[in-house]
Amino acid sequence: NMLLKSSSSIKLDNFAAALYRSKSSLAPVLEQVEQLAEKYNCSLMKKANYGISLEGKEDDIRNLFYHYVEALPIQKSQHNDLDIRLPDELYQRMRLMFDDQTIRLMIPIVKASEINLNTHYCDYDFGMLILKCCILLTRCQIDRSVQKQTTISTDLQEYYVATIMKLKMEQTFHVSLPEEEIYYLERVILSTRKQQNQEQFQELDSAMLDRFIYLVSERLNV
Repeated sequence: NMLLKSSSSIKLDNFAAALYRSKSSLAPVLEQVEQLAEKYNCSLMKKANYGISLEGKEDDIRNLFYHYVEALPIQKSQHNDLDIRLPDELYQRMRLMFDDQTIRLMIPIVKASEINLNTHYCDYDFGMLILKCCILLTRCQIDRSVQKQTTISTDLQEYYVATIMKLKMEQTFHVSLPEEEIYYLERVILSTRKQQNQEQFQELDSAMLDRFIYLVSERLNV
């Protein structure tokens, strides 16, 4: 948890305090963390007098983050009052990592993307997209961003929807997100689609495109 949400190295004293353990008993815990990190092509960087940090490509770290949240143990599943489509167990796990306000505000952003795409996510994909957006926000808040993906086309409808999502997240959470995050959002949206795009170019929905132009113009004060 601490490693995924921190922008700097964490000293062993802080680890021990968070886990209510002594420094001398941290070895097996750190070994488990290291094994988990390696499973997702990440690693622990240990520096004397500085502490420990999580290293790796940002995409891999976010993948680790996602699966870490999915595997968090919960004592009892409680019904969430945010949205009936958000799986209760996932909601309980997300609450262990993110505050309720973040989750609550992310839901309408994800719902709006459905409208713009003229589609309907299944409940699993709906929850997955909310979680990955929360991870994106958390990582960007500590200045960790993905690299631009040149293999994804800017001509896909999902690219424009991802751009709108980025703008909405910036407006809602009062942050500035790197342009590269559009490509991350585009990949996440593409992963939810029931059928893979067969063509590189799609005919864009005119209403969606008008909305995109409006939001960009508003953002740029044009």
